[in-house]
Amino acid sequence: MKNFIQFFLLLFISYSSFSQQSASLNFLLPRNENKFALYGVGSLNSEGLESLNASGKFSGLFSLHKKEKHKISLAFSVNKNATNSDSTLPSTILFPEVGTTAFLGTLHSMHQLPGKEGSNNVGFFFQAAFKSIQGKRPIVNADRDTTLEFTNMDWSAGITFLKEVYKKEEDMCYFSASTFISLVNIPNEDEADFNYIIGNTIPLPNFWNLGFKLSIQVNKVQVYSDFRHTFLNEKQVSNRYLRGFNYNIGFIFDADIFTR
Repeated sequence: MKNFIQFFLLLFISYSSFSQQSASLNFLLPRNENKFALYGVGSLNSEGLESLNASGKFSGLFSLHKKEKHKISLAFSVNKNATNSDSTLPSTILFPEVGTTAFLGTLHSMHQLPGKEGSNNVGFFFQAAFKSIQGKRPIVNADRDTTLEFTNMDWSAGITFLKEVYKKEEDMCYFSASTFISLVNIPNEDEADFNYIIGNTIPLPNFWNLGFKLSIQVNKVQVYSDFRHTFLNEKQVSNRYLRGFNYNIGFIFDADIFTR
């Protein structure tokens, strides 16, 4: 047990020096026999650390299809955060885990690779996220702000490598690495409000970004880093925080409600 704690601390320190949905990695394994699980989740991300603003989440997992070395699972969650305001607007737009998400659903198809006790797994996933975001901007020739709101839809697809690093009795450790392509879509009816909030003069209803996500889960605690590169330039969007490289680091704390 002592060696395990030292191993985890080493991983945690190196990983912290650096959002696909942060579901329970254990449930996704093909050899996991559970068919349904509900979680109460507390989370904290890099934007939350800056504004002392954490979020609470209700999350569930379903096993839709299972064979000896293959499993298809559906993960869903809704969360509640203090705000989806323009103080964290770029990150709220780019990362489904940041802010209040009305719905976040991920379909996983995981296949067990040959090897020791099925510890190595690879799969594909498709994710959809929906949220409403508010932003404030000054009214010209007035001493007050106007608050506008737009809907943000994120569609992602990619591949995942999932490894069971350690498991003994009640202690377990999992590592996951994913790469994906994501489309951020703003509905046509919200396009004007979106461009006004970000201060953009050129219509920009949707755009692509390339992502890479790392996760480490030890028992009920998960640490993740979500890196994204948007395919935008200064001629397309004036808000520089929506261009190029962005990242989000977070912590997930799971509390089992029901597992069968």
